[in-house]
Amino acid sequence: MNARLALIVLVSLVCAALPLAASSFEDGVTAFNRGDFATAASSLEQATRSMPRESAVWAWLGTAYLRLNRLDEAINALSRAAELDPNAAEVQNNLGNVYLAKGEAVQAIACYKKALAIRPGFGDANYNLANVYLARNELQAAIAGYQAAIKAKPENAAAHHNLGVVMQRKGEVALALASYRQAVSLAPKEASFALNLGMLARSMGKFDEALTVLGRASELDPKNPTAWLHLGLTYFAKGRFPEAEAAFAKSSALAPDDFLAHYNLGLTHAKQNQLERAITEYQAALATRPGDASTLNNLGAAYLAQGKLEAAVEQFVAAVEANPRFALPRQNLAIAYTKQGKKDLALKEWEGLAGLTPTDPRVQEALADLYLQQNMLEQAKAAYGKLLEAEPSHLVALNNLGLILERQGQLAEAAARYAQALRIDPGYALAHNNLGIVYERQGKMELAIQEYRKALALKPAYADARQNLARLVPARPAPKPGSKPTPPVAKQ
Repeated sequence: MNARLALIVLVSLVCAALPLAASSFEDGVTAFNRGDFATAASSLEQATRSMPRESAVWAWLGTAYLRLNRLDEAINALSRAAELDPNAAEVQNNLGNVYLAKGEAVQAIACYKKALAIRPGFGDANYNLANVYLARNELQAAIAGYQAAIKAKPENAAAHHNLGVVMQRKGEVALALASYRQAVSLAPKEASFALNLGMLARSMGKFDEALTVLGRASELDPKNPTAWLHLGLTYFAKGRFPEAEAAFAKSSALAPDDFLAHYNLGLTHAKQNQLERAITEYQAALATRPGDASTLNNLGAAYLAQGKLEAAVEQFVAAVEANPRFALPRQNLAIAYTKQGKKDLALKEWEGLAGLTPTDPRVQEALADLYLQQNMLEQAKAAYGKLLEAEPSHLVALNNLGLILERQGQLAEAAARYAQALRIDPGYALAHNNLGIVYERQGKMELAIQEYRKALALKPAYADARQNLARLVPARPAPKPGSKPTPPVAKQ
Protein backbone atom coordinates (compact mmCIF):
# COMPACT_ATOMS: atom_id res chain seq x y z
CA MET A 1 0.00 0.00 0.00
CA ASN A 2 1.30 3.44 -0.86
CA ALA A 3 -0.38 5.49 1.90
CA ARG A 4 1.54 8.72 1.83
CA LEU A 5 1.21 11.45 4.40
CA ALA A 6 0.27 14.88 3.12
CA LEU A 7 2.74 17.18 4.84
CA ILE A 8 1.58 20.80 4.84
CA VAL A 9 4.46 23.24 4.51
CA LEU A 10 3.61 26.79 5.61
CA VAL A 11 4.64 29.25 2.96
CA SER A 12 3.76 32.70 4.31
CA LEU A 13 4.38 34.72 7.40
CA VAL A 14 2.32 37.80 8.12
CA CYS A 15 4.02 39.60 10.98
CA ALA A 16 6.30 42.47 11.88
CA ALA A 17 9.75 41.15 12.68
CA LEU A 18 13.22 42.38 13.26
CA PRO A 19 15.39 42.32 10.15
CA LEU A 20 17.72 39.73 11.71
CA ALA A 21 14.86 37.51 12.74
CA ALA A 22 13.18 37.85 9.35
CA SER A 23 16.45 36.96 7.70
CA SER A 24 16.87 33.86 9.87
CA PHE A 25 13.34 32.79 9.13
CA GLU A 26 13.74 33.33 5.39
CA ASP A 27 17.05 31.46 5.46
CA GLY A 28 15.35 28.58 7.21
CA VAL A 29 12.50 28.43 4.70
CA THR A 30 14.94 28.59 1.80
CA ALA A 31 17.05 25.76 3.25
CA PHE A 32 13.94 23.70 3.91
CA ASN A 33 12.71 24.10 0.35
CA ARG A 34 16.01 22.89 -1.06
CA GLY A 35 15.92 19.84 1.23
CA ASP A 36 18.66 20.94 3.63
CA PHE A 37 16.66 20.29 6.77
CA ALA A 38 19.56 20.48 9.22
CA THR A 39 20.44 24.02 8.08
CA ALA A 40 16.75 24.90 8.06
CA ALA A 41 16.35 23.75 11.66
CA SER A 42 19.39 25.76 12.76
CA SER A 43 18.14 28.97 11.11
CA LEU A 44 14.59 28.48 12.37
CA GLU A 45 15.83 27.86 15.93
CA GLN A 46 17.57 31.24 15.70
CA ALA A 47 14.34 32.79 14.39
CA THR A 48 12.31 31.43 17.35
CA ARG A 49 14.67 33.11 19.80
CA SER A 50 13.98 36.46 18.17
CA MET A 51 10.33 35.78 17.24
CA PRO A 52 9.10 33.51 20.05
CA ARG A 53 5.42 34.35 19.58
CA GLU A 54 5.16 33.77 15.83
CA SER A 55 3.23 30.58 15.25
CA ALA A 56 4.49 30.12 11.70
CA VAL A 57 8.15 30.09 12.81
CA TRP A 58 7.46 27.29 15.29
CA ALA A 59 5.38 25.45 12.67
CA TRP A 60 8.23 25.54 10.17
CA LEU A 61 10.71 24.44 12.82
CA GLY A 62 8.49 21.54 13.87
CA THR A 63 8.17 20.46 10.26
CA ALA A 64 11.96 20.59 9.82
CA TYR A 65 12.40 18.46 12.96
CA LEU A 66 9.91 15.96 11.51
CA ARG A 67 11.97 15.68 8.33
CA LEU A 68 15.05 15.08 10.50
CA ASN A 69 13.12 12.42 12.49
CA ARG A 70 13.63 14.45 15.66
CA LEU A 71 10.09 13.61 16.64
CA ASP A 72 9.88 14.74 20.26
CA GLU A 73 11.33 18.12 19.32
CA ALA A 74 8.86 18.30 16.43
CA ILE A 75 5.95 17.73 18.83
CA ASN A 76 7.20 20.46 21.15
CA ALA A 77 7.63 22.98 18.32
CA LEU A 78 4.28 22.21 16.66
CA SER A 79 2.48 22.22 20.01
CA ARG A 80 3.92 25.68 20.66
CA ALA A 81 2.66 26.77 17.21
CA ALA A 82 -0.81 25.45 18.05
CA GLU A 83 -0.84 27.32 21.34
CA LEU A 84 0.03 30.56 19.56
CA ASP A 85 -2.53 30.00 16.78
CA PRO A 86 -5.30 27.60 17.85
CA ASN A 87 -7.03 28.05 14.47
CA ALA A 88 -4.11 26.83 12.34
CA ALA A 89 -5.48 23.67 10.75
CA GLU A 90 -2.17 22.98 9.00
CA VAL A 91 -0.35 22.87 12.34
CA GLN A 92 -2.77 20.27 13.73
CA ASN A 93 -2.39 18.24 10.54
CA ASN A 94 1.40 18.26 10.77
CA LEU A 95 1.28 17.47 14.47
CA GLY A 96 -0.84 14.43 13.58
CA ASN A 97 1.85 13.40 11.11
CA VAL A 98 4.49 13.50 13.84
CA TYR A 99 2.41 11.39 16.21
CA LEU A 100 1.80 8.91 13.41
CA ALA A 101 5.55 8.72 12.72
CA LYS A 102 5.97 7.84 16.41
CA GLY A 103 3.39 5.08 16.05
CA GLU A 104 0.87 6.88 18.26
CA ALA A 105 -2.20 6.51 16.05
CA VAL A 106 -4.76 7.61 18.65
CA GLN A 107 -3.04 10.97 19.15
CA ALA A 108 -2.63 11.32 15.38
CA ILE A 109 -6.36 10.78 14.84
CA ALA A 110 -7.16 13.41 17.48
CA CYS A 111 -4.94 15.95 15.73
CA TYR A 112 -6.41 15.26 12.29
CA LYS A 113 -9.90 15.61 13.71
CA LYS A 114 -8.93 18.96 15.30
CA ALA A 115 -7.68 20.11 11.91
CA LEU A 116 -11.01 19.12 10.35
CA ALA A 117 -12.96 20.84 13.12
CA ILE A 118 -11.05 24.02 12.35
CA ARG A 119 -11.42 23.62 8.59
CA PRO A 120 -14.16 21.21 7.53
CA GLY A 121 -13.39 19.61 4.21
CA PHE A 122 -9.61 20.05 4.68
CA GLY A 123 -8.47 17.60 2.00
CA ASP A 124 -5.01 16.77 3.35
CA ALA A 125 -6.28 16.12 6.87
CA ASN A 126 -9.00 13.86 5.46
CA TYR A 127 -6.39 12.00 3.42
CA ASN A 128 -4.07 11.52 6.40
CA LEU A 129 -6.92 10.46 8.65
CA ALA A 130 -8.07 7.96 6.04
CA ASN A 131 -4.54 6.51 5.92
CA VAL A 132 -4.67 5.87 9.65
CA TYR A 133 -8.07 4.20 9.35
CA LEU A 134 -6.78 2.05 6.51
CA ALA A 135 -3.79 0.97 8.61
CA ARG A 136 -6.24 0.04 11.40
CA ASN A 137 -8.45 -1.80 8.86
CA GLU A 138 -11.38 0.51 9.62
CA LEU A 139 -12.40 0.41 6.00
CA GLN A 140 -15.65 2.37 5.95
CA ALA A 141 -14.05 5.26 7.80
CA ALA A 142 -11.11 5.13 5.39
CA ILE A 143 -13.47 5.26 2.39
CA ALA A 144 -15.22 8.34 3.80
CA GLY A 145 -11.87 10.05 4.36
CA TYR A 146 -10.51 9.35 0.89
CA GLN A 147 -13.74 10.42 -0.75
CA ALA A 148 -13.65 13.69 1.21
CA ALA A 149 -10.01 14.21 0.21
CA ILE A 150 -10.89 13.61 -3.46
CA LYS A 151 -13.84 15.99 -3.23
CA ALA A 152 -11.54 18.70 -1.90
CA LYS A 153 -8.81 17.93 -4.42
CA PRO A 154 -9.93 15.75 -7.35
CA GLU A 155 -6.39 15.62 -8.73
CA ASN A 156 -5.09 13.89 -5.56
CA ALA A 157 -3.75 10.75 -7.25
CA ALA A 158 -2.64 9.16 -3.97
CA ALA A 159 -6.17 9.45 -2.56
CA HIS A 160 -7.60 7.72 -5.63
CA HIS A 161 -4.95 5.02 -5.32
CA ASN A 162 -5.51 4.38 -1.64
CA LEU A 163 -9.26 4.33 -2.16
CA GLY A 164 -8.52 1.54 -4.61
CA VAL A 165 -6.54 -0.26 -1.91
CA VAL A 166 -9.54 -0.10 0.43
CA MET A 167 -11.99 -1.27 -2.22
CA GLN A 168 -9.72 -4.17 -3.15
CA ARG A 169 -9.47 -5.17 0.48
CA LYS A 170 -13.27 -5.13 0.69
CA GLY A 171 -13.51 -7.33 -2.39
CA GLU A 172 -14.99 -4.54 -4.53
CA VAL A 173 -12.55 -5.23 -7.34
CA ALA A 174 -14.40 -3.27 -10.05
CA LEU A 175 -14.39 -0.13 -7.89
CA ALA A 176 -10.76 -0.77 -6.96
CA LEU A 177 -9.84 -1.08 -10.62
CA ALA A 178 -11.57 2.23 -11.42
CA SER A 179 -9.72 4.00 -8.58
CA TYR A 180 -6.35 2.59 -9.63
CA ARG A 181 -6.96 3.62 -13.23
CA GLN A 182 -7.76 7.16 -12.12
CA ALA A 183 -4.62 7.29 -9.98
CA VAL A 184 -2.45 6.12 -12.89
CA SER A 185 -4.11 8.62 -15.19
CA LEU A 186 -3.34 11.46 -12.75
CA ALA A 187 0.18 10.26 -11.91
CA PRO A 188 1.45 8.26 -14.91
CA LYS A 189 5.03 8.27 -13.63
CA GLU A 190 4.21 6.78 -10.23
CA ALA A 191 5.50 3.20 -10.46
CA SER A 192 3.66 1.90 -7.40
CA PHE A 193 0.29 3.02 -8.77
CA ALA A 194 0.95 1.24 -12.06
CA LEU A 195 2.12 -1.86 -10.19
CA ASN A 196 -1.06 -2.15 -8.13
CA LEU A 197 -3.25 -1.54 -11.16
CA GLY A 198 -1.35 -4.17 -13.13
CA MET A 199 -1.52 -6.77 -10.36
CA LEU A 200 -5.27 -6.30 -9.96
CA ALA A 201 -5.89 -6.33 -13.71
CA ARG A 202 -3.94 -9.60 -13.97
CA SER A 203 -5.92 -11.18 -11.16
CA MET A 204 -9.13 -10.21 -13.01
CA GLY A 205 -7.93 -11.78 -16.25
CA LYS A 206 -7.41 -8.42 -17.97
CA PHE A 207 -4.03 -9.53 -19.27
CA ASP A 208 -3.55 -7.00 -22.06
CA GLU A 209 -4.11 -4.07 -19.70
CA ALA A 210 -1.91 -5.75 -17.11
CA LEU A 211 0.93 -6.14 -19.59
CA THR A 212 0.75 -2.45 -20.48
CA VAL A 213 0.78 -1.07 -16.95
CA LEU A 214 3.17 -3.65 -15.51
CA GLY A 215 5.53 -2.93 -18.37
CA ARG A 216 5.30 0.75 -17.43
CA ALA A 217 5.88 -0.06 -13.75
CA SER A 218 9.02 -2.06 -14.54
CA GLU A 219 10.32 0.77 -16.75
CA LEU A 220 9.62 3.40 -14.09
CA ASP A 221 11.16 1.30 -11.33
CA PRO A 222 13.48 -1.19 -13.06
CA LYS A 223 15.03 -2.33 -9.77
CA ASN A 224 11.70 -3.44 -8.31
CA PRO A 225 11.64 -7.26 -8.40
CA THR A 226 7.90 -7.34 -7.70
CA ALA A 227 7.13 -5.46 -10.91
CA TRP A 228 9.18 -7.93 -12.96
CA LEU A 229 7.62 -10.88 -11.13
CA HIS A 230 4.07 -9.84 -11.93
CA LEU A 231 5.00 -8.94 -15.48
CA GLY A 232 6.33 -12.47 -15.81
CA LEU A 233 3.16 -13.95 -14.33
CA THR A 234 1.11 -12.05 -16.90
CA TYR A 235 3.26 -13.23 -19.81
CA PHE A 236 2.98 -16.77 -18.41
CA ALA A 237 -0.81 -16.52 -18.29
CA LYS A 238 -0.77 -15.41 -21.93
CA GLY A 239 1.39 -18.39 -22.89
CA ARG A 240 4.27 -16.10 -23.89
CA PHE A 241 6.88 -18.20 -22.14
CA PRO A 242 10.13 -16.68 -23.50
CA GLU A 243 9.02 -13.22 -22.33
CA ALA A 244 7.86 -14.64 -19.01
CA GLU A 245 11.27 -16.28 -18.62
CA ALA A 246 13.06 -12.96 -19.22
CA ALA A 247 10.87 -11.13 -16.68
CA PHE A 248 11.26 -13.83 -14.02
CA ALA A 249 15.02 -13.88 -14.59
CA LYS A 250 15.19 -10.12 -13.93
CA SER A 251 13.10 -10.52 -10.79
CA SER A 252 15.36 -13.33 -9.60
CA ALA A 253 18.51 -11.33 -10.32
CA LEU A 254 17.18 -8.42 -8.26
CA ALA A 255 15.98 -10.66 -5.42
CA PRO A 256 18.14 -13.81 -5.44
CA ASP A 257 16.50 -15.20 -2.33
CA ASP A 258 12.94 -14.71 -3.53
CA PHE A 259 11.07 -18.01 -3.64
CA LEU A 260 8.43 -16.97 -6.16
CA ALA A 261 10.91 -15.77 -8.76
CA HIS A 262 12.78 -19.10 -8.75
CA TYR A 263 9.58 -21.15 -8.57
CA ASN A 264 7.92 -19.41 -11.50
CA LEU A 265 11.11 -19.40 -13.52
CA GLY A 266 11.20 -23.16 -12.99
CA LEU A 267 7.61 -23.49 -14.21
CA THR A 268 8.44 -21.43 -17.29
CA HIS A 269 11.46 -23.57 -18.15
CA ALA A 270 9.34 -26.70 -17.71
CA LYS A 271 6.70 -25.31 -20.07
CA GLN A 272 9.43 -24.92 -22.68
CA ASN A 273 10.76 -28.44 -22.00
CA GLN A 274 13.97 -26.98 -20.60
CA LEU A 275 14.02 -29.60 -17.88
CA GLU A 276 17.57 -29.19 -16.55
CA ARG A 277 17.06 -25.44 -16.17
CA ALA A 278 13.70 -26.07 -14.51
CA ILE A 279 15.36 -28.46 -12.05
CA THR A 280 18.00 -25.84 -11.21
CA GLU A 281 15.34 -23.21 -10.45
CA TYR A 282 13.20 -25.58 -8.39
CA GLN A 283 16.26 -26.47 -6.34
CA ALA A 284 16.98 -22.75 -5.84
CA ALA A 285 13.36 -22.25 -4.73
CA LEU A 286 13.70 -25.09 -2.23
CA ALA A 287 16.86 -23.50 -0.87
CA THR A 288 14.77 -20.46 0.10
CA ARG A 289 11.71 -22.44 1.22
CA PRO A 290 12.70 -26.00 2.18
CA GLY A 291 9.93 -28.56 2.19
CA ASP A 292 7.55 -26.64 -0.07
CA ALA A 293 5.23 -29.34 -1.35
CA SER A 294 4.41 -27.68 -4.68
CA THR A 295 8.07 -27.21 -5.54
CA LEU A 296 8.94 -30.77 -4.51
CA ASN A 297 6.12 -32.04 -6.71
CA ASN A 298 7.26 -29.96 -9.68
CA LEU A 299 10.85 -31.07 -9.23
CA GLY A 300 9.63 -34.66 -9.21
CA ALA A 301 7.61 -34.04 -12.36
CA ALA A 302 10.73 -32.74 -14.13
CA TYR A 303 12.66 -35.86 -13.14
CA LEU A 304 9.73 -38.01 -14.24
CA ALA A 305 9.70 -36.33 -17.65
CA GLN A 306 13.42 -37.16 -17.93
CA GLY A 307 12.74 -40.80 -17.07
CA LYS A 308 14.65 -40.52 -13.78
CA LEU A 309 12.13 -42.56 -11.85
CA GLU A 310 14.03 -42.99 -8.57
CA ALA A 311 14.72 -39.25 -8.31
CA ALA A 312 11.09 -38.51 -9.18
CA VAL A 313 9.77 -40.91 -6.53
CA GLU A 314 12.06 -39.33 -3.91
CA GLN A 315 10.63 -35.86 -4.58
CA PHE A 316 7.01 -37.02 -4.73
CA VAL A 317 7.39 -38.87 -1.43
CA ALA A 318 8.88 -35.75 0.15
CA ALA A 319 5.98 -33.67 -1.21
CA VAL A 320 3.41 -36.07 0.25
CA GLU A 321 5.19 -36.01 3.61
CA ALA A 322 5.27 -32.20 3.53
CA ASN A 323 1.55 -31.97 2.79
CA PRO A 324 -0.33 -35.26 3.11
CA ARG A 325 -3.54 -33.68 1.82
CA PHE A 326 -1.98 -32.33 -1.37
CA ALA A 327 -3.44 -34.60 -4.04
CA LEU A 328 -1.18 -33.90 -7.01
CA PRO A 329 2.07 -35.44 -5.67
CA ARG A 330 0.15 -38.56 -4.64
CA GLN A 331 -1.15 -38.88 -8.18
CA ASN A 332 2.32 -38.37 -9.63
CA LEU A 333 3.79 -40.82 -7.16
CA ALA A 334 1.24 -43.43 -8.25
CA ILE A 335 2.17 -42.82 -11.88
CA ALA A 336 5.88 -43.14 -11.10
CA TYR A 337 5.32 -46.39 -9.19
CA THR A 338 3.33 -47.73 -12.15
CA LYS A 339 6.20 -46.89 -14.51
CA GLN A 340 8.52 -48.74 -12.14
CA GLY A 341 6.21 -51.77 -12.23
CA LYS A 342 5.39 -51.38 -8.53
CA LYS A 343 1.66 -51.80 -8.97
CA ASP A 344 0.96 -52.55 -5.31
CA LEU A 345 2.54 -49.25 -4.24
CA ALA A 346 0.76 -47.44 -7.06
CA LEU A 347 -2.56 -48.93 -5.96
CA LYS A 348 -1.94 -47.78 -2.38
CA GLU A 349 -1.38 -44.21 -3.58
CA TRP A 350 -4.48 -44.22 -5.80
CA GLU A 351 -6.55 -45.50 -2.89
CA GLY A 352 -5.18 -42.75 -0.66
CA LEU A 353 -5.91 -40.22 -3.36
CA ALA A 354 -9.47 -41.49 -3.73
CA GLY A 355 -9.93 -40.85 -0.02
CA LEU A 356 -8.73 -37.27 -0.47
CA THR A 357 -10.73 -36.55 -3.62
CA PRO A 358 -13.66 -38.98 -3.68
CA THR A 359 -15.54 -37.02 -6.36
CA ASP A 360 -12.62 -36.64 -8.78
CA PRO A 361 -13.53 -38.77 -11.82
CA ARG A 362 -9.91 -38.95 -13.00
CA VAL A 363 -8.88 -40.58 -9.75
CA GLN A 364 -11.75 -43.07 -9.85
CA GLU A 365 -10.86 -43.95 -13.45
CA ALA A 366 -7.19 -44.56 -12.67
CA LEU A 367 -8.06 -46.56 -9.56
CA ALA A 368 -10.66 -48.63 -11.40
CA ASP A 369 -8.23 -49.33 -14.27
CA LEU A 370 -5.58 -50.50 -11.83
CA TYR A 371 -8.06 -52.74 -9.99
CA LEU A 372 -9.04 -54.24 -13.34
CA GLN A 373 -5.39 -54.86 -14.27
CA GLN A 374 -4.93 -56.61 -10.92
CA ASN A 375 -8.09 -58.67 -11.57
CA MET A 376 -9.70 -57.16 -8.46
CA LEU A 377 -13.08 -57.24 -10.12
CA GLU A 378 -15.40 -56.19 -7.29
CA GLN A 379 -13.22 -53.23 -6.40
CA ALA A 380 -12.98 -52.27 -10.07
CA LYS A 381 -16.74 -52.56 -10.48
CA ALA A 382 -17.32 -50.26 -7.49
CA ALA A 383 -14.82 -47.70 -8.76
CA TYR A 384 -16.29 -47.66 -12.27
CA GLY A 385 -19.72 -47.30 -10.67
CA LYS A 386 -18.57 -44.17 -8.82
CA LEU A 387 -17.06 -42.85 -12.02
CA LEU A 388 -20.35 -43.34 -13.86
CA GLU A 389 -22.22 -41.55 -11.09
CA ALA A 390 -20.06 -38.52 -11.82
CA GLU A 391 -19.96 -38.98 -15.61
CA PRO A 392 -22.84 -41.18 -16.85
CA SER A 393 -21.60 -40.96 -20.45
CA HIS A 394 -18.05 -42.11 -19.73
CA LEU A 395 -17.44 -44.61 -22.54
CA VAL A 396 -14.36 -46.30 -21.09
CA ALA A 397 -16.12 -46.87 -17.78
CA LEU A 398 -19.14 -48.41 -19.52
CA ASN A 399 -16.93 -50.64 -21.68
CA ASN A 400 -14.74 -51.80 -18.82
CA LEU A 401 -17.73 -52.40 -16.56
CA GLY A 402 -19.05 -54.60 -19.35
CA LEU A 403 -15.76 -56.52 -19.36
CA ILE A 404 -16.00 -57.12 -15.60
CA LEU A 405 -19.59 -58.32 -15.85
CA GLU A 406 -18.62 -60.61 -18.70
CA ARG A 407 -15.76 -62.09 -16.67
CA GLN A 408 -18.20 -62.68 -13.84
CA GLY A 409 -20.54 -64.53 -16.21
CA GLN A 410 -23.22 -61.83 -16.16
CA LEU A 411 -23.57 -61.76 -19.93
CA ALA A 412 -26.90 -59.97 -20.21
CA GLU A 413 -25.71 -57.21 -17.90
CA ALA A 414 -22.44 -56.94 -19.83
CA ALA A 415 -24.34 -56.66 -23.16
CA ALA A 416 -26.47 -53.91 -21.64
CA ARG A 417 -23.39 -51.88 -20.70
CA TYR A 418 -21.87 -52.22 -24.18
CA ALA A 419 -25.19 -51.29 -25.77
CA GLN A 420 -25.41 -48.26 -23.48
CA ALA A 421 -21.95 -47.14 -24.62
CA LEU A 422 -22.97 -47.59 -28.27
CA ARG A 423 -26.11 -45.52 -27.83
CA ILE A 424 -23.83 -42.70 -26.68
CA ASP A 425 -21.27 -43.26 -29.43
CA PRO A 426 -22.26 -45.63 -32.27
CA GLY A 427 -18.74 -45.25 -33.65
CA TYR A 428 -17.09 -46.87 -30.63
CA ALA A 429 -15.42 -49.87 -32.35
CA LEU A 430 -14.18 -51.47 -29.13
CA ALA A 431 -17.70 -51.74 -27.71
CA HIS A 432 -18.95 -53.31 -30.97
CA ASN A 433 -16.24 -55.96 -30.74
CA ASN A 434 -16.90 -56.66 -27.07
CA LEU A 435 -20.64 -56.84 -27.61
CA GLY A 436 -19.94 -59.33 -30.40
CA ILE A 437 -17.99 -61.51 -27.96
CA VAL A 438 -20.93 -61.52 -25.51
CA TYR A 439 -23.37 -62.46 -28.29
CA GLU A 440 -21.02 -65.25 -29.36
CA ARG A 441 -20.87 -66.61 -25.83
CA GLN A 442 -24.66 -66.45 -25.70
CA GLY A 443 -24.85 -68.46 -28.93
CA LYS A 444 -26.23 -65.49 -30.91
CA MET A 445 -23.84 -65.98 -33.82
CA GLU A 446 -25.58 -63.76 -36.37
CA LEU A 447 -25.68 -60.86 -33.93
CA ALA A 448 -22.03 -61.49 -33.06
CA ILE A 449 -21.06 -61.44 -36.74
CA GLN A 450 -22.92 -58.15 -37.21
CA GLU A 451 -21.04 -56.53 -34.33
CA TYR A 452 -17.63 -57.75 -35.51
CA ARG A 453 -18.38 -56.40 -38.98
CA LYS A 454 -19.44 -53.04 -37.54
CA ALA A 455 -16.19 -52.88 -35.58
CA LEU A 456 -14.16 -53.58 -38.73
CA ALA A 457 -16.12 -51.09 -40.78
CA LEU A 458 -15.23 -48.43 -38.23
CA LYS A 459 -11.64 -49.62 -37.76
CA PRO A 460 -10.41 -51.76 -40.70
CA ALA A 461 -7.08 -52.52 -39.02
CA TYR A 462 -8.75 -53.83 -35.85
CA ALA A 463 -6.98 -57.20 -35.54
CA ASP A 464 -9.10 -58.61 -32.68
CA ALA A 465 -12.36 -57.95 -34.49
CA ARG A 466 -10.96 -59.49 -37.70
CA GLN A 467 -9.84 -62.58 -35.83
CA ASN A 468 -13.20 -62.90 -34.08
CA LEU A 469 -15.09 -62.56 -37.36
CA ALA A 470 -12.82 -65.10 -39.09
CA ARG A 471 -13.59 -67.60 -36.37
CA LEU A 472 -17.31 -67.39 -37.14
CA VAL A 473 -17.08 -66.77 -40.88
CA PRO A 474 -14.10 -68.80 -42.14
CA ALA A 475 -12.63 -67.66 -45.44
CA ARG A 476 -13.82 -69.84 -48.33
CA PRO A 477 -11.08 -71.64 -50.29
CA ALA A 478 -10.29 -70.24 -53.70
CA PRO A 479 -12.24 -72.03 -56.51
CA LYS A 480 -10.35 -74.53 -58.68
CA PRO A 481 -9.67 -73.49 -62.27
CA GLY A 482 -12.65 -74.25 -64.52
CA SER A 483 -15.03 -75.03 -61.68
CA LYS A 484 -18.43 -73.39 -61.36
CA PRO A 485 -19.42 -71.40 -58.32
CA THR A 486 -21.78 -73.12 -55.88
CA PRO A 487 -25.18 -71.49 -56.02
CA PRO A 488 -26.67 -70.27 -52.74
CA VAL A 489 -29.07 -72.56 -51.02
CA ALA A 490 -32.58 -71.14 -50.78
CA LYS A 491 -34.02 -71.71 -47.31
CA GLN A 492 -37.61 -72.68 -46.91
